[in-house]
Amino acid sequence: ICAYMALFHRKQIDLTTLQAIDKSLIVSPISGVVTNLDNTEDKKIIEIRVGLFSGFGLYMPFKGDILSHIELSSPHEFWGVFKVQRIKHKLKLRSSDSHTVSCQISGLSLIKRVNLFINGGDKAKLGALLGYLPYGGKVVIEVSPQAKILVKTGDIVQSTQTLLASEGNKV
Repeated sequence: ICAYMALFHRKQIDLTTLQAIDKSLIVSPISGVVTNLDNTEDKKIIEIRVGLFSGFGLYMPFKGDILSHIELSSPHEFWGVFKVQRIKHKLKLRSSDSHTVSCQISGLSLIKRVNLFINGGDKAKLGALLGYLPYGGKVVIEVSPQAKILVKTGDIVQSTQTLLASEGNKV
């Protein structure tokens, strides 16, 4: 009888308030290699290159909102024969604790372009799939000047697992 009562009268734990990761941390939105860092006082930029057949999913780096999504195209000509449109995406993201991050995404392939599933005004959780980069590309992330960069050039980053920056005093 005691075991039966213990089974049905357990203490209920509210898991909705527990956070596995601090809100001020920014994780890598994509797997790749950090190729460039601009860590000056007025801006902080992290550039991540994605290989041709690397993991190509683009994920939300924190819980928050997509403030804007702009698609830009520019004409490119190769060898004087091929004329194609190079497509870039610019995202402005805001976390649940109000820091903003800008992302610029460009793909390597001229045949299959970067595909994003989001619009301005959408909300997303940490690790939510935003889109993908078929055949690799480049993601440039700009964080606030107060952020602390936690990676260095040459580091291999894993999407939603590697910490890129901290907006607060954590880490």
